[in-house]
Amino acid sequence: PSFFIGSKNRLAFSGGVAYGPVNKLTNGLEVGEQTEIFDIDNYTKSVYDFGYYFGISFSLFDIK
Repeated sequence: PSFFIGSKNRLAFSGGVAYGPVNKLTNGLEVGEQTEIFDIDNYTKSVYDFGYYFGISFSLFDIK
């Protein structure tokens, strides 16, 4: 959903939930952990997960 402020030069705030594929680490690896592995493709899997987003936009022109 979006929330608009102003009648001419509008300011809009948007936010919501996103759902889609992401790459997750496997085999006990954690984000930020150092490793000697160079080929990380064997240690990731594609899964679906939720995420969140927030946006701010501003209209510079008054379009009629």
